[in-house]
Amino acid sequence: MAPMRIVATWARGGIEPLDPMRALHRGGLMFRLVSGGLLLAMVAAACGDDTGRIAFTSDRDGNVEIYVMDVDGSNVIRLTNNPTPDLFPVWLPDGSRIAFSSDRDGNDGIYVMGADGSNVIRLTNNPAFDRDPAWSSDGSRIAFTSDRDGNSEIYVMDADGSNVIRLTNNPAFDTFATWSPTP
Repeated sequence: MAPMRIVATWARGGIEPLDPMRALHRGGLMFRLVSGGLLLAMVAAACGDDTGRIAFTSDRDGNVEIYVMDVDGSNVIRLTNNPTPDLFPVWLPDGSRIAFSSDRDGNDGIYVMGADGSNVIRLTNNPAFDRDPAWSSDGSRIAFTSDRDGNSEIYVMDADGSNVIRLTNNPAFDTFATWSPTP
């Protein structure tokens, strides 16, 4: 059995738990690794490859950016540097890339970048919001939330942003998709 992992959100006023399904999706380990309550209320922590790096969102430099750190909280490195928020980082299963959400081009879209923050590529481009990316276990597809049809629904696309397909279609608020692990 895998060790239990805990994901929490830090607000300047205290600690509150993150939704358990989101915690499982992000696979995060995040407790007192970053001191001073510097993280925003919606921290997206994701464990990386076998090196044990963690990607997370912080406003520690005055703007919401994506960082990585070792599992003991050391070696914190800022990966993004953009005037608009970069959020919800999630590792490609092999640890080579990170998908994330940002409104750096005027509206929330899904982006990918190298594990070192290089080669940022926008995958979605429409007037609606697209966010909350989730890699498939083989890294070939990304599920995400979008309101491009007027309501938050779950979509999936190829890892290069092509072949976008809506998976849900109802008046309910559908969000935070996760993929089941492959056996």
